Amino acid sequence: LLLFNNAGVVGGESIFGDRRDFDRCFETNWRGVYLPTRAFLPMLLESSRGCIINTSSILGFWANPSYFHSTTAYSASKFAVKGFTEALIADFRLRAPHLSVAVVM
Repeated sequence: LLLFNNAGVVGGESIFGDRRDFDRCFETNWRGVYLPTRAFLPMLLESSRGCIINTSSILGFWANPSYFHSTTAYSASKFAVKGFTEALIADFRLRAPHLSVAVVM
C-alpha cells in the first residue's frame, strides 16, 4: 500500500502580509500531508507492507525569496513536512516496522 502526499500552494505568505494568506499557505501545505496520513493510517497498519511518500521542497531546507516574492509560510510549511516525515520514521520504527516513510524534494 502506497500513500503519496503532494500538497502545495504559494502566494501572499510573507510574515509582514495578511495573516489569512499566511495561514492558508501554511495550513494547506502542512495539513495536506498530515490529514491524509491520519486518514490512511488504519489501512497502512493493517497492510503487510506500506509506504508513505511526502513531497516537501528545497525551500523547506533553504528559504530563498528570489524563488517567490516571499517564502516565509511556504518554507516553514515545507520544513514542517520534512520534520513530520522524520518523526514518522522514528515512530514507525518503534510501532510499525512494516511501514516506511520518505520525503522527496
